[in-house]
Amino acid sequence: MRHWKAWLLLALALWAGWSFWSNRPVARAAGIIAPDDPVQVDFDAPQAPITLEDATLHPLARFSLTARVLSREDYRFDAEAALSPTDLALGWGACPTARCRTTSMSARVDGSTIGR
Repeated sequence: MRHWKAWLLLALALWAGWSFWSNRPVARAAGIIAPDDPVQVDFDAPQAPITLEDATLHPLARFSLTARVLSREDYRFDAEAALSPTDLALGWGACPTARCRTTSMSARVDGSTIGR
């Protein structure tokens, strides 16, 4: 029991290292990574519902996109976490400046997932 401080210190160091690594700014290449707008096409006819645990989803459209992940938020404890454990903020189009490519994008994303 006398080594509990060492274990606690090790656990805190591992958590701090993981937090730093997973939230570090990422340098991005010059140029347009995802030049095209997303494409969404409504279904012509009703689609079969999808049941996941206590939720039923009714597909309305098909979509496709190539995008850059600007920020990510993970959820574990709210009511929607079982259905949607991760929220992504996505971007497409030009990122012409060096500041845009090297600064943390999440710092410039204006949005909220409160009440998601």
